[in-house]
Amino acid sequence: METQNVAVYPTDIEDFERKIKPEIEENKRLNVFCSFTYITPNYAVLFTLEQLKKFADSGNYRVFLVLWDMNTLSNAYFRRLRSLRKVPDPEQFINTKVEELRTLAYSIGFTKEEFSIYKSSDLWKRLISFKEENLFQQFYSVLAQMQIKRYDIERDKISHLVQIPMDLFFCNSFHKLYPEDIDREMDVAFFGQNKEQLYVLTRDLMLENGLIESKNPVFVLMKTFPYLLLK
Repeated sequence: METQNVAVYPTDIEDFERKIKPEIEENKRLNVFCSFTYITPNYAVLFTLEQLKKFADSGNYRVFLVLWDMNTLSNAYFRRLRSLRKVPDPEQFINTKVEELRTLAYSIGFTKEEFSIYKSSDLWKRLISFKEENLFQQFYSVLAQMQIKRYDIERDKISHLVQIPMDLFFCNSFHKLYPEDIDREMDVAFFGQNKEQLYVLTRDLMLENGLIESKNPVFVLMKTFPYLLLK
């Protein structure tokens, strides 16, 4: 599966052909995970939603989008609003952003049946309190094994060092954390090309530690999108 801006990660093409494509041909519902930090409806968000919709339309996909509210509340823009007393209630601010993001998704063409939004803080609370398995310890065990010096991480993307490994744990535990909403692991993780190093590293470590049995989820990359820069 490849379009102008979206492609299966090269090492995952065989898994996509073997696991995903047959279920698409049988019109089975597949689950797609996507996450990002959202504060304002900027070009990056709109472009990502548009490409996510195009990918969802290539099969019978249901999208589970995680809004990283924990990053939103630590963002410099949000802190500036707080200092100016324009955001009296952080929780209300986040809930407003969830509804704003939902409205954007619906305007692009998503329906209620194929698109859901979750807050990372809610997922995190469920993960650390999950009784049947110590997911919290597994997460930090993987995090401790990551040799970050091998990777070129931009200073303004340091939050990815926690966010991306946690995304993969969310992907593989979503059906345990939200059994009322989903009955199987995520089939596909949809993310931007600039995040691929950490996603691959985390999944490899999860495989090495026996936390997953195969490359799950299959990675689908959105190619780097252009920004208009004024000099």
